[in-house]
Amino acid sequence: MRNSRSIEHITPESDAASHTHEVGNLTMQPPRFNSSLQANPPTSKAETYLTSGLLGTMAVGLSIQRDGVWDENSVRERTLRIHDFALQEWK
Repeated sequence: MRNSRSIEHITPESDAASHTHEVGNLTMQPPRFNSSLQANPPTSKAETYLTSGLLGTMAVGLSIQRDGVWDENSVRERTLRIHDFALQEWK
């Protein structure tokens, strides 16, 4: 199994959005789920994220379901949360 298959782009790479490769747009996903998501829009991936068993991925699914959207602002906010977490944990 290749580790890269476990990294999921929430906004698909095929969208070519400016935020596609930001850390806030990436999440871990079990390989068997990741390959099934393909280039689906984030709103159609939310339910699968909720069943991943991974807290960070499940939080993304909840956010998408709550807000009904995953956009550049969502990615930027998540990037900042990840950044703050890393600074707090690994000062």
